[in-house]
Amino acid sequence: MVRVLFDVLTPKQALLFWAVGTELEKRGAEVSYVGRRYSQLGWVERYLRIAIRELGSFGGGTLEGKLLASTERQRLLAEELIAARPDVTVSSGSVELCRVAFGLGLKHVLVSDSPHSPVNRIAVPLSELIATPSFIPISEWRKWCTSGTEVVRYRALDPVAWIRRLGDLASGEPRPDGDYFLVRPTEHMASYSLGRGLEETVRVVEGLLATSDAKVLVMARYPEDVEVLGRLSGERVEVIAEPRLALPLVSGALAVFSGGGTMAQEAALLGVPVFSYYPGELPAVHRFLLRRGLMRVLEDLSDDSIEGAVALASDRKFRRRLAERARRLREKMEDPAKVIAESVVGLAEGERVGR
Repeated sequence: MVRVLFDVLTPKQALLFWAVGTELEKRGAEVSYVGRRYSQLGWVERYLRIAIRELGSFGGGTLEGKLLASTERQRLLAEELIAARPDVTVSSGSVELCRVAFGLGLKHVLVSDSPHSPVNRIAVPLSELIATPSFIPISEWRKWCTSGTEVVRYRALDPVAWIRRLGDLASGEPRPDGDYFLVRPTEHMASYSLGRGLEETVRVVEGLLATSDAKVLVMARYPEDVEVLGRLSGERVEVIAEPRLALPLVSGALAVFSGGGTMAQEAALLGVPVFSYYPGELPAVHRFLLRRGLMRVLEDLSDDSIEGAVALASDRKFRRRLAERARRLREKMEDPAKVIAESVVGLAEGERVGR
């Protein structure tokens, strides 16, 4: 029996690895999940009914805090892996798991759609295999790779894995009454955007209030988000403080304004107008959606720019074309969870799995 251990650090990773784990179990594998103490993870663990063993904690919004938390997690993961001895370990860029797996001579698979992430300086060279969407130029990964690193590319975006499995379930979740825009702040405590994004989110919300009569829902990430965005008084603004599944809110929104990545992909794949204000250089997956006409980028956060986005999102012909374009793209995509599961089993059994 193949034994696979996943390190789950974010809700997106939980959703994706739950789907992959389900496919692995169908193939007779034994699956286990570890994670960390992190306010964003508890809800998805309960929702998916998976057990994530907590090892260490989230390091917060400073490099010093992240380093100390990472060092402690390495020790705890080492103890876990020495006891469990999985055949394959899997993460989306857990530098702790990569380092420990390498030190113990265990195989590691990196599943990621973010070649731009700084963790790849460590994660890629210590991984036997990278699993990634085929829409990302292979050159963006090769700059980190060693000669022995194989790459599996699947014709899909990651959210397809949980949209196909949770779509019907999510459609029954409660939604707000009336029309609303959905706003997602930047992951401003991540190492790639430390300190950036919250001020921009405030400007987006203010712009929506100034240019539209619809409600504005903000899916906060951290208590700091709730505190800052809660100052935007008025009945038309609702800050969602408790983490939850985004799909139902995304599917019912007039448009999504996203400073992050995952919710923007979900909206694009569902045919919901999405406008990105991601900080810095646009990631490869975003550029793909931009080329397909499934995403727009806010060049600035002025009222005029946001008013233009609101007007476009309100155009019925535009929305119909967008929905049809998204449907056709979804249908052409393969199931990333199945591809990743097959690759993990193949790696465990000593097969050559790159493609």
